[in-house]
Amino acid sequence: MAEDTKTFADEVWATIDPEGAGSLHVDLAVAGLKALNPHVSEHELRELRSIAGADSVLTRSAFVNMFASKWAPSAEDESPGAPNKEGMRVRVAVRVRPLSSKEHAENAKPCIDFPQETQLKIGKHAFTYDHVLQKNVDQQDVYDTCVKRLVCNFVQGFNTTIL
Repeated sequence: MAEDTKTFADEVWATIDPEGAGSLHVDLAVAGLKALNPHVSEHELRELRSIAGADSVLTRSAFVNMFASKWAPSAEDESPGAPNKEGMRVRVAVRVRPLSSKEHAENAKPCIDFPQETQLKIGKHAFTYDHVLQKNVDQQDVYDTCVKRLVCNFVQGFNTTIL
């Protein structure tokens, strides 16, 4: 786990535990985390509650380890800021949405095929991307595939952009 990532998670804990008690009731930790980041996922909040266990007490070390491991690059991630296999630092992903209810009502047919994992085809034209996310992909998969590495790089001081 990267030391910068662990330090950042420690700083987040210090913000939600300004008294430096070292442990908090999980509801206080959840409220503090929500105040810092209103977009924190319900999945992460449930995970915090499960780490706290039956006594509902969350320790600083459990919090830091949980979030540092989430924000740290996994073993298969490239090193921070490293170019991809082709020497490029820019990666492009496309997410294909499912048909809308209106399109279903009109008996519309999907116009996109997926001949390969990183390719989509519209009519006779094929387009290749770093990642093609099909209609059945959920938000967590999008985050894991496209965003997690960038957050890790950002925490380690690299510039990142998501459009």
